[in-house]
Amino acid sequence: MALKNLISLWTLSLCVAASKLPPVPSITDPQFIDQCVQAHNEWRGNVNPPAADMKHMFWDESLAKLAKEWTTKCKFEHRSCLSKPYECNEDFEFVGENIWLGEFRYFSPKAAITAWYNETAFYDFDTLACSKVCGHYTQIVWAKSHKVGCAVSICPNLGGPTTSIFVCNYGPAGNFVNVAPYTKGAPCSMCAEGEKCVNKLCQDASLQSKKDTSQRTTCNTFSLSLVVLKTIGSQDQKLNSPTVAICRLESCGGISSCSVQESGASEQKGSMMQPQSGDQIPGNPLESLTRVHLEKGAGV
Repeated sequence: MALKNLISLWTLSLCVAASKLPPVPSITDPQFIDQCVQAHNEWRGNVNPPAADMKHMFWDESLAKLAKEWTTKCKFEHRSCLSKPYECNEDFEFVGENIWLGEFRYFSPKAAITAWYNETAFYDFDTLACSKVCGHYTQIVWAKSHKVGCAVSICPNLGGPTTSIFVCNYGPAGNFVNVAPYTKGAPCSMCAEGEKCVNKLCQDASLQSKKDTSQRTTCNTFSLSLVVLKTIGSQDQKLNSPTVAICRLESCGGISSCSVQESGASEQKGSMMQPQSGDQIPGNPLESLTRVHLEKGAGV
C-alpha cells in the first residue's frame, strides 16, 4: 500500500511540475529558430582573435529534423550515423553535434549556446591546445560550418520531471584536430567570391533570398560534443573510406584509449576534453571520428 501511495505521489509531482512549464518549442517555431541562429552568429562574429573567414550561419530544416528525431529518443549520447559518411544527412559527408542536458525551467537556446561558447576560456587559439572542455566551442566557431538545426525535448528519464535535452546539428562538421577552427585576421578579409560582410561574417549572397530568421528581431549543465580527428600526412593511401574509432578523452590530457566505454553521469565535476595537438588514434587512418566520453560538463 505504501509503495502504491509513493508511486501515485511521484506521478502527481511529475504532472504538477510539467504543468508549470512553458510549452516546448517546435523546430518550426520562428522565435526558437531566431534564438538558435542569432546566438550562433552573435558569438561567431565576436570571436577573439577575430576571424577572417567566418561564415554566416543559416537555419537548415533537415538538420533541425535530425536534431528533433534524436531529442525525442531521450538518449544522452551521440547517434551512430555521425561516424558514417552521408548517413545522417545527404548534403553533408559528416554532421557535427552538440548536446546540452539540464532543467527546462533554466533553458533557452542562447543560454545553452553561450554555455558551449564559454569553453573559449579553456582554448588556446595559437597552440590549438585545450586545458578542459573545448569541443562545443570549436564547433560553434568552426568557420566552414554554415548550417545549423536545433531541437529540444523533455526527458524525465535523464534526470527529473523537467529535465530537457537540447541538440544542435551542424553542417558541414567541424572539430578537426590540428586544424584551427577559423583563420585569424581582419573580419571578412577572406570572404569567398559571392559573399558579403554582414556583422563580421561572410554571408553567402545566394542564400539571402532564403528565409534567414537570424535577422529578425543559467545553471550547471551536461554537454556532449563530437570531435573529428584528422591524421595529417597519413602514409596509408590505400584507405578509401574513413576509419572509425570510439575513444575516451581524459581531462587534462589526450586520448587515453580507443574502445567503447560507457558510464553514467558523475555527480562530481568532470570534463570532456578535446584531444591536444599531436594526439592521434593508433595506426594510420586517413580520417577518424571519435565521440567524447560521457562526463559532467561545465556550467554557465
